Amino acid sequence: MTDHTVTLSAERYERLEGLAAARGCTVEEQIAVLVDDACDGATPAQEDLPLGVCDGNQD
Repeated sequence: MTDHTVTLSAERYERLEGLAAARGCTVEEQIAVLVDDACDGATPAQEDLPLGVCDGNQD
């Protein structure tokens, strides 16, 4: 794996920081998980989404 630089706004970084803290990992680890999931085409289960986020289903 090669390292790449990702530029985030302060607001997005704070959101990632909160998500990472809630999951007990670093921001870098959380970004890696999100990238891996996106590459795999994974969609998180509703109960795994942070509060205030929905998956777009109206169920």
